[in-house]
Amino acid sequence: MVSLFLIKRKKDNIDMKKTVILLTALLTATALNAQTTEGTVTVRARQDLVKILPENIVYLLPEFSEGTVDFTDGTSNPGTVNICNLDNSVRFIHSSGDTLLLANNNKVSRVIVNGTVYTKTEGIFLKQAAVYGSLSICERRQLSIDETQPDAGYSGIPATSMAKSSKMSQVDYDRMETGQRDLKYRLKTDVVLTDGKEIYQSRMSTFNKLFPEAKKQIKTFVKENKTDFQNLESATALFMYCAGL
Repeated sequence: MVSLFLIKRKKDNIDMKKTVILLTALLTATALNAQTTEGTVTVRARQDLVKILPENIVYLLPEFSEGTVDFTDGTSNPGTVNICNLDNSVRFIHSSGDTLLLANNNKVSRVIVNGTVYTKTEGIFLKQAAVYGSLSICERRQLSIDETQPDAGYSGIPATSMAKSSKMSQVDYDRMETGQRDLKYRLKTDVVLTDGKEIYQSRMSTFNKLFPEAKKQIKTFVKENKTDFQNLESATALFMYCAGL
């Protein structure tokens, strides 16, 4: 698991070089390149997509875990939680054993599980790898659902949808009582940066935009280290370098 580090300025008198080495060592075990996982599932009438799709596709975390949900009003709630990739909602295990949708999902600011922060930006949960002030470098997962064949309008799911804002967790029961369809899912994982308000693709221009005073140093670092902007370890090393300038 990638640990979260809060990067301070040099005036705080911390050993930036040592911090960079420590984080890089932790990242080595979980190095991530941009990748896409695809597959097809058959959905029958009145079936819930959350239960049909593979768990590693439908949920952001590998399993429901004890964590804390922070809200935009400053309050927080503990619980056994996970994040659903279908609609970027928080789900939790009730004392009855049922899996339920968290109320006020639109007011969730972040979820913290085992020391890892999943911050919500532009309606999407991002897994933070490192933080510097308001900036952070993160892993992003986006799930899209496409129908492989027309369904004559019986489905509540658009023919092509991105899960950023769509509600695609279940079939529209009122419009389809019989039949079945094949749905193709596509889970894309990539590396992004955020300033807490907007999400930026990890690339040279983004680093130059977020660290405008370090353009020359960034260019030199990228050339010398052959930075792969869509490899989490490689991109985070550059992020840490910029934070330490």
